[in-house]
Amino acid sequence: MRKDQTYRKTKMLLLQKLAGIELLRDLFDELDKDVAATSPRDWFKGLHRYELQKCIIRSFVQGTTPLSCFRSKTCQDTFHVAYYGWDHSLINLITMKCRRTIMTAQESGLHFCKFVLAKEEGNERTAVTVVTKEELSGLIGDYALLLPYSKKDEEFQNQFTVCYSDWHVLRCRCMGPTKGFPQPDKDVFVPELIESLTNLSL
Repeated sequence: MRKDQTYRKTKMLLLQKLAGIELLRDLFDELDKDVAATSPRDWFKGLHRYELQKCIIRSFVQGTTPLSCFRSKTCQDTFHVAYYGWDHSLINLITMKCRRTIMTAQESGLHFCKFVLAKEEGNERTAVTVVTKEELSGLIGDYALLLPYSKKDEEFQNQFTVCYSDWHVLRCRCMGPTKGFPQPDKDVFVPELIESLTNLSL
């Protein structure tokens, strides 16, 4: 444990920012209802593509960096990471699946689940799907980042959380929606503080 209060200070600042973001989100949602009646909102619909397949697999296996991805439109527990192949007009996708029932962790209000790479049938090679740009739009559900749960002096266990483009995050320990805002971690903060922060966001 740290001997000073920097850890607690960092967590408190994060919770204050999240509470402020949620307050602004509710405010802007009300304004958006008025704007939507007159003009549609344009969102950026870009997709990051990695240069090489091995860069994605190395990050996934070692948990060294976040991975830019998108969630499948048809399956909430399936995520795809894009990279360049020999033909740049086509898009190569590596598929990763979230396993909610196996090996979960929670820290700072974020939920981390075990993820696995999809394999080709009959062997251990990583499965790759090749699609055209036109086909891609039918696959994309939500843009997201896979953030690894990596701790010093502990072996990485392929645990990730998902931060979606709408600021929602992965949930693995509740029976309700699979997306939501980060909640204070009960192992870090006393119940009275959690209750006061929860009431503040209502």
